[in-house]
Amino acid sequence: DQIRFVAVDSYADCGEYARAALGGAARVIVHAADDDRSLAAVFAVMAHRPAAHIVAHFESEAVAQLVRSHYPHVECTRPLHVDVIARAAQDAGSSLVAGEWLGAGGPTQFSLQVPDAAAPVRAGLLAAAFRKEAALWIGYRDGRNAAPILNPPDHVEIAPGTLLYSLADARIDGARLPWATLAAA
Repeated sequence: DQIRFVAVDSYADCGEYARAALGGAARVIVHAADDDRSLAAVFAVMAHRPAAHIVAHFESEAVAQLVRSHYPHVECTRPLHVDVIARAAQDAGSSLVAGEWLGAGGPTQFSLQVPDAAAPVRAGLLAAAFRKEAALWIGYRDGRNAAPILNPPDHVEIAPGTLLYSLADARIDGARLPWATLAAA
């Protein structure tokens, strides 16, 4: 994978994005100097109807919610510092754990999709399969829910196409998981 940065004169100029070959991008990250520019960039990016995974960063929850209301598949991020500080005040060391999860060194969070051809899988069997791969399965997000479901009960059935989240030292190759033996009975 290659990362290319695109500088534009106007965040709302759709022609700039066409010249940058946005239509062929697998992933797009929008992080401008302020929320108004990020918002303009998201709407300009979406005008190209990209198949890419799009992540946009906003300071304001209201702006992030506006984007989600128009484009629910755009992943909106917000600063975590206030949430992390509050959690650390309640649970000592929480900020250190959060930093490790999101950092580039050591165990970090990865995602993996249940193959479309797989049968629905049982959460408990999935967690065991991840443990065999030296990973901790932490939850999932399906197309019906905007928020991830963390630490689900073992009996939960997870549909094909669902996005799975785990913590590991390295990304797990989905082809290594025994999907047929994880099927919900």
